[in-house]
Amino acid sequence: MRRIGRSRFFVIASIVGLSFTTAGSSFAASGKVVNDPHDGISFTLPALWSPIPLSGSDISYFLNEAAKNNASVRAALTKQVKQETKVGVKIFAVGPNSGSFFSNINVIVTSSKGYPKGKAFLNVAHAQVGVELTGAGFQNLKLTNATLPFGSALKATYSLSIKGHAMSVQGLQLYIRHGAHIYIVTITAKTQALDSSVLTTIGSSWRWT
Repeated sequence: MRRIGRSRFFVIASIVGLSFTTAGSSFAASGKVVNDPHDGISFTLPALWSPIPLSGSDISYFLNEAAKNNASVRAALTKQVKQETKVGVKIFAVGPNSGSFFSNINVIVTSSKGYPKGKAFLNVAHAQVGVELTGAGFQNLKLTNATLPFGSALKATYSLSIKGHAMSVQGLQLYIRHGAHIYIVTITAKTQALDSSVLTTIGSSWRWT
């Protein structure tokens, strides 16, 4: 049986390090719906969160909004978007700037070929994810099986130090097997309470399309 993908975990570790020092950012979006018809999902973002397109002509506008004329921030975010596209990230969104950090969410979609269904998938994912995230430097890791409005998932919570910054962030990941795909949802914020709040918003609005 193949692994969910070691390279994907290291990319996620990089994504959660999306921290910048800026004068502040504001987004016009409030409760925007993100829709990925190709992979069959849609959900609503929390108020004041904004999706960042990973391709298309609108990407420059959103990058500029996030950077607020800060060239180093724009360069870092542009690099992040390119990296995500290479490893199968299909949805990426950021929350309001809290002074030095953008809360963010991303969704990776990969094939479920070779994986069992139901509880058997959760057992396999539990074993693999524990090894991968611990090896990638994730701390205070806790893995539990979760029943969500849109299905069962392996839920991982953890903390992670940000390289080059005297801070750590709190992460929440979901591993969901649905049909021909595995969906890996990563939410990163300064507190687990905020992670859980974001999960409540997207979980209650998640639709298989």
